Amino acid sequence: MGKYFSFFMAGKTGLPKRKYFWNILRRLNSNSPIKAQAFLELAIILPILFILVIGVVEVSFIMGRYLDMLQLTREAARFASGRDPLQVGTYNCSDPNIDFYYHTTCIFSPPAGTTCLDSNFCNGMNPYMNFDPAKDDVVISVYKITSHLVAYNHYWEYSDTAENWKEDCQGNHTNTSPHFTASLVESMLESSAPPDGGFVAVEYYSCYNLPLSIPIFTNFVPESLRLHAYTIMPLPKAKFLPDN
Repeated sequence: MGKYFSFFMAGKTGLPKRKYFWNILRRLNSNSPIKAQAFLELAIILPILFILVIGVVEVSFIMGRYLDMLQLTREAARFASGRDPLQVGTYNCSDPNIDFYYHTTCIFSPPAGTTCLDSNFCNGMNPYMNFDPAKDDVVISVYKITSHLVAYNHYWEYSDTAENWKEDCQGNHTNTSPHFTASLVESMLESSAPPDGGFVAVEYYSCYNLPLSIPIFTNFVPESLRLHAYTIMPLPKAKFLPDN
């Protein structure tokens, strides 16, 4: 039994017990370069993974804000589709005798009971974001369709002469016309659709400031990013508009 135990401890090579254990320790230590290489690779990969995670978080915030904007344009277009584009009036969201275009834009104002920077621009449906009149904008376009052709088109902008929608958040001139042009609307009409009718298009331009603003990420994406959402819906009363 003692010989068997001695053989088991010394191994098949017949090495003494001390040398046998030394060989085992040396073999274990021989793996240290592999472990060091693994730690080095991890140190290289971790910053890249961190940047990717931050990028995913930033993009998720951007997508959430875009969906909020899109929902507001849908509500505004739905609201405008039941109104008269010939209605003129005041520029006050609380006044019943309000202009058609301004009344539609009131959807983007803060709800009643919240803080409103402009008392005339309040009582809306926008609890998601602050509307900055210095950079943001709303563009409303109306189209009259006659025999599948645009017979009348007109757009109105909240920023008036400032024309915020024509620039990005850095002040660079990027747009010359609204997204829905007369030619685009005509291309969207199907031959089976009624030949006469009308449409209203609502576009929302907003400057979105990145919440994290990681320096590496902002090298590729501006810290203040221009987001643009739009919706177009039928406007039955547009048929009463005069031709251009």
